[in-house]
Amino acid sequence: MNMQMPAAAVGGEMENRLGQGPGTSRSGERGIDPCDVVLDFELHGRRHALEVAAAAFGRSLDLDPDPIFRALWRRELVGSTALGCGIAIPHARIDGITEPTTLYLRAKWPIDFAAPDGKAVRHLLVIVVPTEGDADAHLQLLAAIAQRFTERTFRDRLTAAGDAGAIRRAFAEFP
Repeated sequence: MNMQMPAAAVGGEMENRLGQGPGTSRSGERGIDPCDVVLDFELHGRRHALEVAAAAFGRSLDLDPDPIFRALWRRELVGSTALGCGIAIPHARIDGITEPTTLYLRAKWPIDFAAPDGKAVRHLLVIVVPTEGDADAHLQLLAAIAQRFTERTFRDRLTAAGDAGAIRRAFAEFP
């Protein structure tokens, strides 16, 4: 499996958010703040999307990307994490982290993700949570993200965003 991802895919270097430490992700009252943002990456299917996400997490969290990919892929094989409307929320529990961590990934072109509405996916918010983490907190995070993505204006804002800063502002500012 090719886990290489060009640094240019994220506008240069992988960006670490808010000085909270490598790869941590904040979720709070105002919403979700992705730890990394990858824009307009040329994906070749859902497996490749998860490989790219695992490579990004591996880099930002200083972890081996292979177990991250395997955890994401195992979850995806249980059932597609696509919600419909061009959105997917792949997620998995992994070792080596203490807080949930998120990655926003926008595909250059929509890809098949076995969505319930049959629509191809362009927007992915990939989540990894600690293996021993609070299951209720994980479910609340998934619900908050799903709620956010149901809003067409939010999805449109993500589509129009030209850089990682605009993506982060969209997540921070959308009610």
